[in-house]
Amino acid sequence: MTGFMVDPERLSASGSALQRVASRLSSELASFRSELAGFGAPWGSDDIGSLIGAAHDEVSSWAFELRGGARVLRRDPEPAGRRLEAEGR
Repeated sequence: MTGFMVDPERLSASGSALQRVASRLSSELASFRSELAGFGAPWGSDDIGSLIGAAHDEVSSWAFELRGGARVLRRDPEPAGRRLEAEGR
C-alpha cells in the first residue's frame, strides 16, 4: 500500500465524539473522587485500620495520577486532510 485517503469530515466527527467521551470520563472521575473522599477513613485508626488506610491512600493516589497523566485530545484547527495535502501527501 502506497497511500491512504483521509475523510476530514469523518475524522473531525470521530475526534469530536472522542472529546465528548473524554469530557464525560473526566466528569465521572471527579464525581467518584469526591464520593470516595466523602467516606473519610472508615477503616479506623488501629493497627490494621492504619495499614488498610495506607494501602487505600497509595492505590487511590496512583490511580488518579494515571488519570491525570492521560492527555485530553485537542482539536487541531486545521483538518488533517488539508495538512496532508499541504505536505504533498
